[in-house]
Amino acid sequence: MSETETSTVLDADARRVALEAIATLVHIKRIAADQILRPCGVPENLIREFLKGRDATTGEPLTKRQGGALILDELNRQDQGKAVVRKIVDLAAAWNSFHLANNEYDARAVVQVQDLRLALARAVHARRRRGPVSGQDAALARSASGRGDRRSDCRPDPPGSAL
Repeated sequence: MSETETSTVLDADARRVALEAIATLVHIKRIAADQILRPCGVPENLIREFLKGRDATTGEPLTKRQGGALILDELNRQDQGKAVVRKIVDLAAAWNSFHLANNEYDARAVVQVQDLRLALARAVHARRRRGPVSGQDAALARSASGRGDRRSDCRPDPPGSAL
């Protein structure tokens, strides 16, 4: 995979994670705007659309996921999308106000995913600066990303083996 393909995949993954953070970490839209969107530098006109916007087909208020997608799309058109997505991912990785979520366990899961993806993105960035990746580094990256051989994780320890 070339560097631009990797960058595109990471950008899409970061966008997906940011959208999940907007939709899950805070239950009430107004508090989501105050706690997530404003600190990350989202312009007020987009926050207003997030809070008061309506679905064009049904006339119902936008869900947080729909409003978040609308914000991220508009910011990408203005070439501010990457910076805001990065700020949302960083904010979500450090999130500890789980009492604001509708489901605290889902919010904790989002934060754990944010931590993993943030660490993985930093590792990829550091490896790019170092140069070519050896076969052992590639195997470690695959296992860290969950794409390694899962059968080895399911095998019991042989009798008499000590940890």
